[in-house]
Amino acid sequence: MIILGLERFDNKKVLLVGGNESIGVPCAVRKKNKLGFLELVRDNLISEGVDIETINFFSMLINKNWHVSEILKHNLSVEEIKRMQQVSIEMLREDIFGKLYFPRDLKSIYNVNPEDKDKKIADMIKSYEKVITVYQSGANNLMYLMQASPISAVMDKQIRQRAVEAMKSPNIIKNITNGMTNNIYDLLDINENMEIYMLSLYVPKLFSLLAKNNDEFKLMIEFINNFNKEVENVANSLGVRYVDITPIGKYCAKCGVDFHCTSKGNEYLGQIVTSAIEVGTPKANKVPEYHKFNKTNMGLDGMLENAYSRICTYEDALALDDYRGTILRNFSTEEQQILCEKLIDEHEQELAVYEKARKLCL
Repeated sequence: MIILGLERFDNKKVLLVGGNESIGVPCAVRKKNKLGFLELVRDNLISEGVDIETINFFSMLINKNWHVSEILKHNLSVEEIKRMQQVSIEMLREDIFGKLYFPRDLKSIYNVNPEDKDKKIADMIKSYEKVITVYQSGANNLMYLMQASPISAVMDKQIRQRAVEAMKSPNIIKNITNGMTNNIYDLLDINENMEIYMLSLYVPKLFSLLAKNNDEFKLMIEFINNFNKEVENVANSLGVRYVDITPIGKYCAKCGVDFHCTSKGNEYLGQIVTSAIEVGTPKANKVPEYHKFNKTNMGLDGMLENAYSRICTYEDALALDDYRGTILRNFSTEEQQILCEKLIDEHEQELAVYEKARKLCL
């Protein structure tokens, strides 16, 4: 029997979709039975009487908000999504640091089933009467725009100062939330009856500790809080539910050095999201007429084209020493060339994920 609060799912087959940040990858879970928070939400809902199927496209590498749009647009199969997740973990384990942070058995949670080849994400979202999407995006876009990761901001003062300087840009948050809005429009254009739960970011425990004696980390925490306020405003304006997950920040792994959640953090996050779903969402707003979701059915071939286009953008900028059409336009002249080379490397890594995943799908 279905529990109180979930009656809307009674006698319905429900599709649970989650993506696309690394928060959904249980890379810091050391239990033999590795479950990320989305799988825990799934199990919670099943125990409460919901008949549910899951598509998980949270990823360690394919985790910018433009990836959400491309995965939907090119209508990737569940097999293609799982192969990308497997390959991302394999590539991250190629160095000693990666082997420390990403256990060998992590990719086993993305086992491919024979039927996954024929399950296409956009088609499935459209076909279900009841769809729940758990969405988090923004953190990896922030890191991309700042050219700084949390761990590099801790270890390298110059990178930390670059990140703080980038945070002063009046457009940086709006740039990212515009991409998030586009993702939500794509999802609602596919299925207007979808329930969407937008997760906040959280402050890593180590940042909170360092902020006690460092003004730069205080500014970073203030920035994350301001970002979350804007995400909440976006969610309210779109008619979807904002979910505050900031309490999980205390459950970072390896005494806070790893910014991903421990088993306990995943369990806590799973309960926060389950509770939000039990409450439900408001009726989402209509997608504006000017926004049209266009499906290509190209799968990984379409992802390859998009990644190659990004590589060409930065190779052209480097060759011409002209960065005005890129994210590097606001960086110092001394940094532009070095950062451009790093961006080319990043997008070549993205391209390699798609190429390796495609070979596994053949």
